[in-house]
Amino acid sequence: MAREDRDLQVWQNELVRTWARRLVKPPQGTGEMTQAELGKLVGLSQSGISSFLRGRQGTSFPVGLRIAQLAGEDPFTLLPPSPKPRESGTIQSG
Repeated sequence: MAREDRDLQVWQNELVRTWARRLVKPPQGTGEMTQAELGKLVGLSQSGISSFLRGRQGTSFPVGLRIAQLAGEDPFTLLPPSPKPRESGTIQSG
């Protein structure tokens, strides 16, 4: 099991799921790979890939990066957006 701080957020899991579905054969996807083949390439079992594709479980950041690479996607898309800079307040002297 991945450490909690490495787990993807919901929006990240959905993005990786979209990429993974493009890689696997129907009915789960539109690609040419079996779930077992994808699992071997990313370090998960076939049942783990199946549960992930069905939305029953999320995955880790390292697996997300491997799926991004296999799907030809930019892995930086998985990074959360940068926080907005705080507006600096003015300091008033007494």
